[in-house]
Amino acid sequence: MFKLAYLTFILLVLTLFIGEIKRPPLTLSPSEIKENFSPASRKVLSLESQKIIEDLKAKIIPAQNTQTPYGLAFNDHGYHQLLSFEKDIKLEEGLYKNGLARKDVFLPCCRFDRMKEDYSENCQCGHHLALYGLGKKLIQLGSTEQVQSEIDRWKRFFFPREYLQMELEKSASATAEVRRALEEFKSEGGC
Repeated sequence: MFKLAYLTFILLVLTLFIGEIKRPPLTLSPSEIKENFSPASRKVLSLESQKIIEDLKAKIIPAQNTQTPYGLAFNDHGYHQLLSFEKDIKLEEGLYKNGLARKDVFLPCCRFDRMKEDYSENCQCGHHLALYGLGKKLIQLGSTEQVQSEIDRWKRFFFPREYLQMELEKSASATAEVRRALEEFKSEGGC
């Protein structure tokens, strides 16, 4: 009897304790990713590597708060608007299959790479939902030709470090300076 009461007490305490633990949200916005996963101390890049990386960043990563031709900005508010588009915009099946299915939505977080013809088979993480919302909005606006290029811009905005590294790796054979920048960038850590 004592053992049963003791086990019941332990289960009650654990239940109360677990209920007090703050669980992270299932979907993190771009600024929350930077806040939660950036290390306090980082290795400093050489000036030459900083220049190479900053030039590449300016070329391929949309700057925070940059406006888009379709009325959104690259920021948390824009991200949340994309999530709303995904939820609120309903496309006819033909528009979805011809305009969005098979688009490249590769993200380094989960490695899901292409939108499926059966929408229910698509990844449901927050970043992918935002990309689907973007595609739906662009198709609704009649901008089907720019869907993939805009998806690519948002992917780079969501994961700037990973896309910078991918671009550095593509061009690492070009010069010793780029190879050195890549190695320093990899060893720097953080998001």
